[in-house]
Amino acid sequence: MKSVTKRLSTKALPRIDKTSVKSKPDTRPVINAATRMHDLSYSKFMHGLKVAGVDLNRKVLADMAVRDEKEFAKLVELAKNNL
Repeated sequence: MKSVTKRLSTKALPRIDKTSVKSKPDTRPVINAATRMHDLSYSKFMHGLKVAGVDLNRKVLADMAVRDEKEFAKLVELAKNNL
């Protein structure tokens, strides 16, 4: 009896369509493009920031790359100096 109940309850659960689930914004390509403009790869940039002790998430970094290019350039130089 339990197996029938379990099977029926799992069929009754609503199925979530992948399109209905909000996905995270893909920020890595934005950061990669901005760092490549300064002759640095994404991975080296992130490593340089980590060594420098800068703890900014990718969302903030992508926003800086788009909205505040001068400050982002300073972060790129900081990362380059700490490689």
